[in-house]
Amino acid sequence: MIVLRSPILKQLHAYWNGKRGSRPAPLRAEIDPAEIARLLPYVFMIDAVGEPLRFRYRLIGAAVVELTGRDLTRRFVDENLEPAKFAALVEPYRTVVAQRRPVAKNGRTIWIEKRESLEVEVLLLPIADPNGAIAIILGSVVRLDERLPSILRDHSARIEYSDLAWGTDFTFLDS
Repeated sequence: MIVLRSPILKQLHAYWNGKRGSRPAPLRAEIDPAEIARLLPYVFMIDAVGEPLRFRYRLIGAAVVELTGRDLTRRFVDENLEPAKFAALVEPYRTVVAQRRPVAKNGRTIWIEKRESLEVEVLLLPIADPNGAIAIILGSVVRLDERLPSILRDHSARIEYSDLAWGTDFTFLDS
């Protein structure tokens, strides 16, 4: 089981859970950004579109852009990554869509090559279209610790997206 420590992720999950009620996911129309204004810098939305399924960044909050070092709003995930990284990144997205369940991720990662290693937590929440299909992933990513400058990092140890632990079985630290 993954244990999440971030109060930001806990607040986003509580908001999403309240909106969905007994359903697997709330509708997009039920998500009101004004109700989660404090969380918006840490939030991203990913559209799940087409057949075969592709993922497009709909919205990326300012804190996420700062953390990852890039703003990929309106771009498809597969436009920016080599195939091995792409597969590891989208596997949790595919799980959210197929299982209609949240996914949590945590661990160390690097977004900006040859820079810093970050300990992060990620929460991916399904949002349904009017027919009940998962059309959007509402997510958040937060840094848990201070960045480790590359000079302090072991450059022989390669950290990849696949190094993040992820799953649908998670809880929050004080739950």
